[in-house]
Amino acid sequence: MWWVGAANWGLFLNALTLGEIRESIEGVRQRDPVRAIVLETWLSEVTKVFGSRVLTMDAARATARGRMAAVRTVPTSDALSAVTARVLGLALVTRNAADVEGQGVPVLYPFVVTPR
Repeated sequence: MWWVGAANWGLFLNALTLGEIRESIEGVRQRDPVRAIVLETWLSEVTKVFGSRVLTMDAARATARGRMAAVRTVPTSDALSAVTARVLGLALVTRNAADVEGQGVPVLYPFVVTPR
């Protein structure tokens, strides 16, 4: 998993991503409880690896998201992730690059680019 070296690369994780992963795990739990347990273990490891590098929402990011929404409709989660990266001067790692295109944030594709 490419994110295992996250501490060495200076990567951060948006708290919204943890929520999205949790939502997916709960969906899996309905049809495959054993698989959900495996995913729970994985999520626990991801949370540990990122530790204090989990980014949360604040007023500056909420304001930037409001400005973004006034110009172009972007799914809320993607918009909040993009403005978090932009406000903090970070790149955004996402496979939903089209959703945040033109929002002033550099985008890395997780399945193509490996940070060095």
